[in-house]
Order: sequence, then structure tokens, then C-alpha cells
Amino acid sequence: MYKVTLPFDAGAAALAAFGGRLHLACRSRDGRVAEASSADGFNFEGWRTLPLVSVRGVALGALDGRLHVAHVGLDDCIHTASSADGVDFDREVRTTFRTAKGPALAALGGRLHLAWSAWEDDGLFAASAVGGESFGPAAEHPYMTANPPALAAFGGRLHLASAGRNGDLWLTSSDDGTAFGDPVRLPLLSAFRPALAVLHKRLYLAWTGPQGMLHTSASEDGRAFTWPTPLGERGLNPALADFQGRLYVAWEWPDGVLHVAHL
Repeated sequence: MYKVTLPFDAGAAALAAFGGRLHLACRSRDGRVAEASSADGFNFEGWRTLPLVSVRGVALGALDGRLHVAHVGLDDCIHTASSADGVDFDREVRTTFRTAKGPALAALGGRLHLAWSAWEDDGLFAASAVGGESFGPAAEHPYMTANPPALAAFGGRLHLASAGRNGDLWLTSSDDGTAFGDPVRLPLLSAFRPALAVLHKRLYLAWTGPQGMLHTSASEDGRAFTWPTPLGERGLNPALADFQGRLYVAWEWPDGVLHVAHL
């Protein structure tokens, strides 16, 4: 594993491949969304703070030639914006979905899918939008989570990973992004946000395990996962992305420093 430490003081990060570059977004310590990108996965350029305020974590997703970012505004509602070049973001949309955690994004079937935990009771919800700009009604998920969920499109289905209130990791999936079923309880525990990504026809899961150690696991069907692989690093709230045929992971530590590595 090759790792770089980014000279940026920030909160939980998001990763996405777009326009031939690996994009990283995070919540800066001044409460705004910060973003940068890299042509090689390690040398991140153009660090800038976007005119978007976020009181929680952020999420990234690509759909229809645009890079989308989701964040939680001062009104505790999820907002989205998008960019055609990965630099200038516009088309900001305010949803009515309130959350005390960060959101998750993924694209499937020409729609941008959003998942979050409810402000009131940690219930899980999902919604989607054609083109990523006009979200339909929220659909309630059968489980609850104390942390932000993770989303990824795999095998023609939308997969959702979440850590329950007792720390159990659960995976469910949906063919339309609204009705989630096929629950899988993994024999794993995490008190933080998990991450999902797809590489070489396998669904990868990353999470923070005991003593803050990062782990990954992979599945060929979205249900049966390999034995956990420790990354030998301590970190919180991991993010995953497939970039140039390699799996990249980003994470933070309580000192606020961000790290990025490929596996």
C-alpha cells in the first residue's frame, strides 16, 4: 500500500473518479466544502473551498457527465450541487431531507441516488433524481444507523452499507433504489461510517474496526464477503473509489489530517 498525507485540516472525505482525475472533497474546519483532484491519485492540485457550507460530511458521485456533491447545510437539510468540469460547481439544489449525519451518493439507472439517516431517530432513508436535480419522495429503509451510510451500484443493483446502533455492519440492496431487501449481517463491528466501491467486478467494503484499525473485504455477489484484510493503518470514516484500475481509500484521524492510499 502506497500512502500520502494531505496538507489539509479537514473532516471526513469523499472520493470519486471523474474526467480522468481522482476527486476528493471534505468538510473544512471553517465549515465549507473543500475540493481538489489528482491525475495520478496522489498529487492533489487546486485545493479550494467551494461556496457551499456543510455542517456534516460530504459525498461525491458522477452522473451524465457531471460531478455531484452532497452536503448538509446550516438548515440541517441535504443540499446538492454539480459541475461539468469538476472545478466550478453550480445547479445547487436544496432538499427537504434533514439529517444529523453525512449523506451518501451513487448513480444507477440514469438516476442519482441519495441515502441518509433521519434527524429524529436514525432511521435510514433513500431518494433519487433523474439528472441529479429533482429528488423524488424519500423511501424508508428497514434498518437504522447511528452513522452515515454508504452506497454503490453493483451488479445492476444499488447496495447500501450501514453500521447499526450496536455497531453491526449490514448490507442491503435494491433494483430501483427505493425498496431495499436481501439483508446481510456481516460478522463485523464498526462505530463509524463504512465505504463501498466497485473494482474488477467485485464490491469492496471498507470500515473502521477495533482500536481504530482500517479493514477491507470484497464480494463477487454483494452478499458473501472475503475474510477482512487489515490495512495496517488507523483511521476513521473511510472513503473508497476505483481510479485507473486501482482501489483508492481516503480516511481521517482525530488530528484532522487526511490520508489517501491505493491498495
